[in-house]
Amino acid sequence: MKRLIIEITGGSKYLKKHRGFIVVQDKDSDIETKIPIDSIAALVCYSDGLTITNEVITALLEAKANIVFCDHKYLPVSIMYPLDGNFKQTERMQAQLAADMVFKKRLWQKIIETKIIASAQVLKFLNKTDSFHLLADEVKSGDKTNVESLAARRYWALLFGSSFIRDREQDGINAMLNYSYTILRSHLSRLVVAYGLHPSLGLHHRNQYNHLCLVDDLIEPFRACCDLLVYEAYHYQQHRLVSKDFKILVANSMLFDYEIPKGVSPLLNVLDNYVISICQAYLSKDYKNIDLPNSFVSLGYHKH
Repeated sequence: MKRLIIEITGGSKYLKKHRGFIVVQDKDSDIETKIPIDSIAALVCYSDGLTITNEVITALLEAKANIVFCDHKYLPVSIMYPLDGNFKQTERMQAQLAADMVFKKRLWQKIIETKIIASAQVLKFLNKTDSFHLLADEVKSGDKTNVESLAARRYWALLFGSSFIRDREQDGINAMLNYSYTILRSHLSRLVVAYGLHPSLGLHHRNQYNHLCLVDDLIEPFRACCDLLVYEAYHYQQHRLVSKDFKILVANSMLFDYEIPKGVSPLLNVLDNYVISICQAYLSKDYKNIDLPNSFVSLGYHKH
């Protein structure tokens, strides 16, 4: 049975243990939810009013579950691992530490190829071009010729027009992209930590001041999902700022359905399966069989 990642969000919550269950009590409504302890792989906490008993913490760690605490941006700031050792977690982190440069470069090549293909799918859906995907064939091990940078320049001009410049300090489309990427990054970072990989040990990103280097590597193919969301929001829903309504749209987009090899799945599950497959790639040293959607264009979009 696949163990679950449980996220504690919202307002005031009180967590206690009762027999073999974690009981989540909403202090405002007195609603209680019971979760079997042995079904939990990780508990992710980013509720401002959270109270958690030592008994809950001890029970989860004894059950080999990780506990992740997040800040107001929903990014992990602290992780509790069981000293007794979660076999899978230990095995995965050891495999990550042992990964050689050849494997890292090949996996990075796979990620950048997928990023270009995802961007091409977005452009094709918007009737912008049919040939962008050919750039994926030019990516070498480690992307040593920096095809990603060349593709990005062409991509932004095709997507938002030749006058558009991707500038993280600007408002409008740029600010909307920033916010969308931040929400995606926060979801992905919690999964990376919860499944036992160390987020600071990246494949390509190596900034010593960035504790989420691996997350910033793995996010690359899924940026296209955010790009299309922003394009649709800007051109067809008249969003111009990172407003409350736009934030709600971004939050809801994590539940948009995508076509996968075995059917249809919401983005949150797609990301979950993706991170699990990355764990398996480290263990098997096989960078080719990464679990990715058939298309990075959500099934909820319709051509205009």
